[in-house]
Amino acid sequence: MPKGFSIVICSYNPDVCVLKRVLNAVHSLRPPILPVEVIIIDNNSTQPLLQLETVSQFLHGGLHRKCLVESEPGLTTARLRGVAEAVYEWVVFFDDDNEPEESYLIHLLDAIQKYPQVACWGPAHVEVELLNRNANDWVQQKKELFQQRCWGKTEFGVSNVWQNYFPYGTGLVVHQNVLQEYRNRIAEGRYNLTDRKGKSLSSGGDLQIVLTATNLGMPVGSVDLMRINHLIISKKSTIQYLVKQVYGTSSSYVAAHKQVDRDLEISIDISSNFEILKRFILFLRFHLLRSSFNDFKLTLADFFGAFNARYLYKEVFKKPLIIRIYEKLIHV
Repeated sequence: MPKGFSIVICSYNPDVCVLKRVLNAVHSLRPPILPVEVIIIDNNSTQPLLQLETVSQFLHGGLHRKCLVESEPGLTTARLRGVAEAVYEWVVFFDDDNEPEESYLIHLLDAIQKYPQVACWGPAHVEVELLNRNANDWVQQKKELFQQRCWGKTEFGVSNVWQNYFPYGTGLVVHQNVLQEYRNRIAEGRYNLTDRKGKSLSSGGDLQIVLTATNLGMPVGSVDLMRINHLIISKKSTIQYLVKQVYGTSSSYVAAHKQVDRDLEISIDISSNFEILKRFILFLRFHLLRSSFNDFKLTLADFFGAFNARYLYKEVFKKPLIIRIYEKLIHV
């Protein structure tokens, strides 16, 4: 596969103003010495992206740009379509709320040339921008849940579990060798995480791509000088959204790891209603009065997500009543 960068932007019902900022940033990227293409994947948006003026202007504003429709819902499916269309060695994934700094590809290429053994890269600096200026103070203090980071150094390594230097999904860059193996494992039925799908905030796909690399013995890491803004629209800067997001992330943890490395020592034992209820009572006694109510709700989402993760991994669809009640309470 020829050297170069295939930028894949996956989008579903985007905020038009945010998408315009993202496309303007991609248009303004300083060109590296390698060729670049841009592939926008419309994941069956209600209003087709090709009908948006900002998309049309972007497509006509440069060479090697196209917008394709992937009708099957789910971020994983959209990414796979982008990978199938990509012609270059490295795939750069931007969500439709990721605004890269103009030298993003320049610093990426520097890292690739300096550390050719690394198969996945991401920015060590992610700045979260809450577009709702009136978001409450508590949400303002939770930007790390939107993947804010300031790692401050370039670091990489190989591990079969999450490490601080692992790249996030925001601005994730992956070598095609890893992506081809990732695609093969999905085709074989070994991986089944869909990632975000419609209103669902399921997760784990980003991590599974990265863990596929480390499972193959390839290092992954973050680059100090790569910077990106994560633009958070108003409807996401709420406690209700964060609760759903934490629950989705926690629910995906077991599958994201065990589907990659079946020998990894993570408990997959499922629990009865009675067992979960006993743990829940102990959880309440320990946590309820030890933090703010909003923090408690996030901890509770993680608690129930950890149980749900085992049912999802084992594909047991008849979940205990207490988990189903909790999911109704948070509307998932």
